[in-house]
Amino acid sequence: MTPPPLAARTVLRTASLAVAMALLAPAAALAHFPFLTVETDGDAPTLRLTFGEGPEEDEPRYLPILQKGTVVRHTPDGAREALELTATGGALTADVSADPPGTVYTLSLPYGVMNREGEAFFLDYVAAAMKEAAPEDAGRPAALNTQSLAVVPEPGNKLKVIAAGVPVAGAEVNAYGDLGGEDYVADANGVVTLTAEEIEDAGRLIVRANVALPGVGEFDGQKYSEIRRYATAVFTPEDFQAAPAKEPAPEPAAAGEDKISVEAVPGADLPVGVTSLGAAVADGYLYYYGGHPGTPHKYSTDEQSGAFRRLKLDDPAAGWEELPGGPKLQGLALVPHPGGGVVRIGGFTARNSLEEEHDLHSMPTVAHYDPATGAWKDLPELPGGRSSFDAVTMNGRIYVLGGWMMAGDEGAAWHGTGLVADLTADPDSEDWGWKTLPTPPQPRRANSVAAVPEAGEEGRIYFIGGMLPEGEPTRRVDIYDVATRTWTRGPDLNGDVMDGFGSAAYAVDGAVYATTLTGLVQRLTPGADAWEDLGELEFPRFFHRLLPAPGENGEPTLLLLGGGSMEQGRFTAVERLGVGE
Repeated sequence: MTPPPLAARTVLRTASLAVAMALLAPAAALAHFPFLTVETDGDAPTLRLTFGEGPEEDEPRYLPILQKGTVVRHTPDGAREALELTATGGALTADVSADPPGTVYTLSLPYGVMNREGEAFFLDYVAAAMKEAAPEDAGRPAALNTQSLAVVPEPGNKLKVIAAGVPVAGAEVNAYGDLGGEDYVADANGVVTLTAEEIEDAGRLIVRANVALPGVGEFDGQKYSEIRRYATAVFTPEDFQAAPAKEPAPEPAAAGEDKISVEAVPGADLPVGVTSLGAAVADGYLYYYGGHPGTPHKYSTDEQSGAFRRLKLDDPAAGWEELPGGPKLQGLALVPHPGGGVVRIGGFTARNSLEEEHDLHSMPTVAHYDPATGAWKDLPELPGGRSSFDAVTMNGRIYVLGGWMMAGDEGAAWHGTGLVADLTADPDSEDWGWKTLPTPPQPRRANSVAAVPEAGEEGRIYFIGGMLPEGEPTRRVDIYDVATRTWTRGPDLNGDVMDGFGSAAYAVDGAVYATTLTGLVQRLTPGADAWEDLGELEFPRFFHRLLPAPGENGEPTLLLLGGGSMEQGRFTAVERLGVGE
């Protein structure tokens, strides 16, 4: 079987956000990098920025390079501000004695466009350092989850490479200390495990990682076709903790022979591959809106979509019909309207150009596309901006779960509440608009949602997987009972920890189906205490959509739309997923 068609020049090579990057081999030992450290040897803690083979160097000739960078202070209360550093010898320094413990400092240093062997690439450096954490603090500082690339220590003598808070699988990392250095390859969770001796003998452990991102752009009048980003960090043995005791992971459901069939839908290829799109099936059509067709982890007005299209399910060969679009959005939801058409909910938009720093804002807007009029009509807005969530309709109501609210320089706030709106209510009545659900057990984003209706107006809503505020993916599943307005814990998704990130789900005939990052297709039937593994996709997707399709012989049939793969990139093919018994 040949791979489905891919969007032109959008191959993703990492394990995340709709997003996968491949790590280049670590740079040679004599290469120069920027290093950000907090030094405590003097009278006061001093933030120090240098450029060289290691953080101890301070050659004045490199000051013009360092002065191109921006250093931002992130205090534990969520505040952030740019710092002014002063040249001291060959280093840039700042007195940080007044900053509270746990303050994080980050560097963004766009070096410029380089030309090597006929290839032009944009060279970008990032670095991070932290002032000693308060004893009561635990876990990774939230500021590091917003960085385009970072290396962080984990309990159990581990290092983790993350991009926008998401682990980078297969990362190649170079770490060296007083007795020399080693190259490592991270596991599927972005983790490198060091020995206790390596940590103790390192003195100061200097770590580098680099990624290559496809993407055409221009910087200072020079064009490039690739971004190469390098991250550095410096640790001491005190930065590493013993691994916490863990309960043994539950055994996954017994695997049987594959019960799935997958085929591309002829004539249904997307015009361009997108991740984090909104999609729904309504009125015999497959609709989709927006998404991210651009460079992974890079968001701008140039690299988001506001396109709106539909495909007639009984005649897919007729191709996609262009419909009235709207604001450029990704991380949104699209659900059927009980009166016909679809409802567009939330998402985030970038207010920056490709060359500018990210200025990302989650939107509260909700609108109904009515095919009878061919136009959008505004509905009551969400109580606050929301993106990276999921939504579903059941019995005339929309349920919204998960997500966060990004507000540019003010940072992001995670949503701990779920919402419901009755689309059948009288617009002039008090029942119109958004109501708050009983609080879900655990905030998260990059989750999926499915609904299982029952007789009358009852049913259950499944809140599946996602990313926790601490920056870790989760396979957790929680179930909301509409009749009793209560939450119960459901069986975790099968697979490894990353299978909870960017999944897609839909319920058919009372069973919930989910497809995950590693390609697992699994089903949770009523009353079951574990998910059933049905098989694996040859071409896995994440940040995609799973939707119902006309079936044959009464068997459940679903559509896979959009999304990306760590190996294959963004998919343009729409695939039909059949499930047998």
